[in-house]
Amino acid sequence: MELGQHKRTHAYRVIPPLNFGIYCHGWRADEELLLLEGIEACGMGNWKDVAEQVGSKTEEECRSHYWQVYLDWEGFPFPVL
Repeated sequence: MELGQHKRTHAYRVIPPLNFGIYCHGWRADEELLLLEGIEACGMGNWKDVAEQVGSKTEEECRSHYWQVYLDWEGFPFPVL
């Protein structure tokens, strides 16, 4: 497709969606979303099921990340930036 200054012969690269960190190193944006969706679907404290929904993190990683980034800091209720 050509549109404006973009020509179909221009080089490009595909960037996987949500494959970047938001709040801390080691947690990608897609994992953050899965964590929050898992907590909503499975219930707060059900870290085994939340971890299964995230798929790439353990129960302890999910629990400690949620508490550190979302709850246990002076900027609560907003996440750490």
